[in-house]
Amino acid sequence: MRVKKTTELDESKLDDDSNLSFDELKKEIKNLKEDLYLKEKERNQEIIKFNEKIAEIYKSKDEVIKELRTLETKEIDLKLKDFGNIQIQLQRLEHRLSLTQQSLEKAKGDIKLLKQIIIEFENQNLFNFISNKKPNSYFKYFKASNE
Repeated sequence: MRVKKTTELDESKLDDDSNLSFDELKKEIKNLKEDLYLKEKERNQEIIKFNEKIAEIYKSKDEVIKELRTLETKEIDLKLKDFGNIQIQLQRLEHRLSLTQQSLEKAKGDIKLLKQIIIEFENQNLFNFISNKKPNSYFKYFKASNE
């Protein structure tokens, strides 16, 4: 814009001073171009730095995601291990329950047989009592308990 203003001036004023000012304007333009070049170079360096920072952030993000996946996998492994331990405990408890049920069934059978023996002894006639004859259920009980 300055150049237009100087060209619009009277030709009478364009003398040696104007030539000097024209040279000064050229120098100023040259200086401005150099300043512009330096600023552009600085901006490009800043852009490079920012791009490097962005690349570091992306790399860090990828590392964090990878670590998060590793931790999630470990957490799932721990849960599976706990689940496995719980299953083993459940199997043990089921086995104990089965053994206890078997023992209870055997005890129930023994109680039933003993009850029958008591009833037969109570209903035994005098002759069998004196001869010390024992009921058949008595022998069944001892035969079953020896097995």
